[in-house]
Amino acid sequence: MYRLLTVIVVLLFMSDLNGQTGNTPGEILRQKLKNYCEAVPREEIYLHSDRDEYISGEDFWFKIYLIDRQTSAVTSSSSVVYVELINSDSRPVVRKRITLNNGLGPGYFVLPDTLSTGRYIIKAYTNWMKNFMPNNCFVREINIYNALSSRSLRGKPGFNEYSSLISVSNDKAYEPDPGIDLKVIRKGNAETNISIASANGFLSPGDDICFLLIQTHGIVDLIKTIKLQAGEVNTYVPDSLLTPGINQVVIFNSALKPLFEKYLYTPDKESEDLNLHFADTIYRRQKVSLTFNQLKDGSELLDSCNFSTSIIPGNGKMRIAGITDYMVFATEFGILPESIRNNRLSDIPADTIDRFLKSAKSNWIDWDMVISGTLPSIKYLMEKDFHYLTGRFIDKMTRMPLPGKVLFLSMPGKMATFQYSRTDSAGLFSFTLPVTSDARDLIIQPEDADKGGAILINTGFTEDYVQRDSKVDTSILIGPDYISKWGVNYQVARIYGIDYKKDIDDSPLLLMHPKRFYGTPDIELIMDHYVLLPLMEEVFFELTPGIQLKRKKNSYSMTVADPVTNRIYEKPPVLFIDGVVINDPAIIAGLDPENVEKIDAIRNLYMVGDYMFFGIVNVITKTGDFRGVTLPDYAVRLKYRVIEPCKSFFTPDYSSSDLQKSRIPDFRNTLYWNPSVSNNSERKPFVEFWTSDITGAFEINIQGTNSKGKPVSFSKVITVK
Repeated sequence: MYRLLTVIVVLLFMSDLNGQTGNTPGEILRQKLKNYCEAVPREEIYLHSDRDEYISGEDFWFKIYLIDRQTSAVTSSSSVVYVELINSDSRPVVRKRITLNNGLGPGYFVLPDTLSTGRYIIKAYTNWMKNFMPNNCFVREINIYNALSSRSLRGKPGFNEYSSLISVSNDKAYEPDPGIDLKVIRKGNAETNISIASANGFLSPGDDICFLLIQTHGIVDLIKTIKLQAGEVNTYVPDSLLTPGINQVVIFNSALKPLFEKYLYTPDKESEDLNLHFADTIYRRQKVSLTFNQLKDGSELLDSCNFSTSIIPGNGKMRIAGITDYMVFATEFGILPESIRNNRLSDIPADTIDRFLKSAKSNWIDWDMVISGTLPSIKYLMEKDFHYLTGRFIDKMTRMPLPGKVLFLSMPGKMATFQYSRTDSAGLFSFTLPVTSDARDLIIQPEDADKGGAILINTGFTEDYVQRDSKVDTSILIGPDYISKWGVNYQVARIYGIDYKKDIDDSPLLLMHPKRFYGTPDIELIMDHYVLLPLMEEVFFELTPGIQLKRKKNSYSMTVADPVTNRIYEKPPVLFIDGVVINDPAIIAGLDPENVEKIDAIRNLYMVGDYMFFGIVNVITKTGDFRGVTLPDYAVRLKYRVIEPCKSFFTPDYSSSDLQKSRIPDFRNTLYWNPSVSNNSERKPFVEFWTSDITGAFEINIQGTNSKGKPVSFSKVITVK
């Protein structure tokens, strides 16, 4: 009877946890984890670069894969990625924003030829990932060699120095209950034994129920009710139930409090390599076709595949980590030890991974938050359809934030656009921009002519870099033999003026013709339709009924009358010149009517969001570029490009006999780079390229996702004679 009463109390408690729905504890755990992962989705980035060693001044080619941690599939949740090259002082030397299309995006930048020899860090993240920095961020170490300088980079910017940037610890992780222990034993017969041991006195009378949960990157594999007893209790889990990857085994008590956790690694036994077909013999300056025919299991590669391909001279080592191995851990457990990070997981002894997992903690799944329903603070939103331009409005003298202030964003042009933002308690403001490669002319200013305020624009890039006191030159990076050859190859290309990149048509990214934010105006005055008047005062007096521009001693005022009551509004209208807000009617009065193309006016009250216009007057000049108007000191004008235009990798075409016999050398350090492999007439992915003047082994590195949406990594060596 006592035990029955205890069970009833537990069930009533669990029912209360679920809002009186009567769900079982297992269903409650499953739903809570599902709710958490939906509220806090985990974005991961994999960056595939053409190489991981470069000469200063060379091109750095890469492709971004944005992957949802829970599904392991490419996601379109964000469309802007921030990419940085960081030096040994933990400062960025290159910063780029690139765009993604359905979670995929090519990118490129030129490595400055002034870079010293040393180790650098490539860092990539989205705006959403900044909420969970420094953990949730792609980082990779690359080596850069300066062929013309023996000076090396100060310090050693490696993962050891970034341990404080990418932490492997979890400050919120709970301590395991000393009264319970959990052991996982792989039986080797497609079954895993989980043993739960309880210490004497741990179990209270009648409270001997616990719940075993196994989840893999947010997906519940198993929930099982366990009846504890003194000593050990064994339960067996079929390996077929475990999702490949890092499995978390958690024990919860009857109140759904986590008592103990352990991690184990389940390899993906269904992973396949690609079958790659090419000619048996390959010569210099020859056209080569590589066809991706089938997966090992015989399934066809269809149009939904996404691959990026790099071919470089062989150096005996494939150091670029593949997407399949990378996504097993991703960034959820911080920086991996060297023994795991730079090796294929299939080549790593099981005990090496087990040793790491003994101290690993997830920096994503926080069970205290999962159970309580609380969420981490979200400061940065996903940039899917728009890019967020942010900044702070502060007092010039005190440097303190100015909350509750309205700021305007204007873009000079003949079609007026309008945005406003109200600063929060920290003085932060935010505007949205379309994700294009256009260089935009932006003007930001406060609503009030406040000369005491200062506008600070954020770059959008994170600023949490590790600062180090040591300035001693300790990075004596000695390049291998092939690096000296690469340096010569780069210098030869510069001498002959050879460039292996070309512009691509990014017209789909260009902004469509904008529309004026106020729609069809009440008054649309085209100046050429009327006799030219000498002053703007006369233009408004004669041609714009209900709108007056009047001189008052040494100043001017603009008024708008309600079109129904003909009463003048208690507040003046918002004035624009070429779509830019101005605060002084005298600026309009000072315009030469001969330079004005048209005047748009709204006489009715007009709302944008919760901002009220008491009439709108927009004077559009013939140039439409806000030329000749002096901005006040409190306004900021800047050229802003959301994303950088991309280039495409170029390979010479030796189809003509003249080019075949050309004496201009072709010493490409990257023989071929293609961020988006296309399909042939048989719907099979293939690439075509021309070999160079370099003979020997070349390494093919292919990364991407197959038609099933699963990550695929593949490497192969070809020989050019």
